[in-house]
Amino acid sequence: MDEIKFLKKDVKAEIIEKKSRFIAYVTPADSEEKAMEFIAAIRKKHYDARHNCYAYSCGGVIKSSDDGEPAHTAGRPMAELISKEGLDNVCAVVTRYFGGVLLGTGGLVRAYQGALAKALAEGEYYSLKPSFGFHILCDYNDHGRLTRYAETNGFMLENQSWSDKVEFDLYVPSERKEDAREDVTSLCAGKAVITELGPCLR
Repeated sequence: MDEIKFLKKDVKAEIIEKKSRFIAYVTPADSEEKAMEFIAAIRKKHYDARHNCYAYSCGGVIKSSDDGEPAHTAGRPMAELISKEGLDNVCAVVTRYFGGVLLGTGGLVRAYQGALAKALAEGEYYSLKPSFGFHILCDYNDHGRLTRYAETNGFMLENQSWSDKVEFDLYVPSERKEDAREDVTSLCAGKAVITELGPCLR
């Protein structure tokens, strides 16, 4: 599966389209509650604006609002752009101050997407991949083999500890979790204790 992009910090941009001002605000939001708080704050800031349209993606949940604009001319195009960019845990609000000239549905779509695209172009991002974690308990000799196996495949080893045995967490790409389980079992001749930590991002 492709990497998922996350915004590091807030960004803002503005465009003018036929005398209408479109001001785009984008913020990291790892929950719908945070997204709604951000939307409420922008609406309060721009209480005198004709429209405060929004779109957000939080944990793969995508929602949007046209806030009085013609259906599917604002919120949905913004959501589509967020999805196209591979972003998650992000909330965008585009505020419009009407300039007296009607833009038409096509013009509105271009304006809302254009304002958001300009803001996103200013953003700083980091990427994570959908992964699956295992907790491994194994013998010292097997630990060496598993370390080489992880390095060869680009898997991540974390939280290593040593006592009479070795314990550590192994993170692999989600689509390779079954292969990894079989490989670990084989490399340790069935002696390793493998506990699922579940899906995550790494």
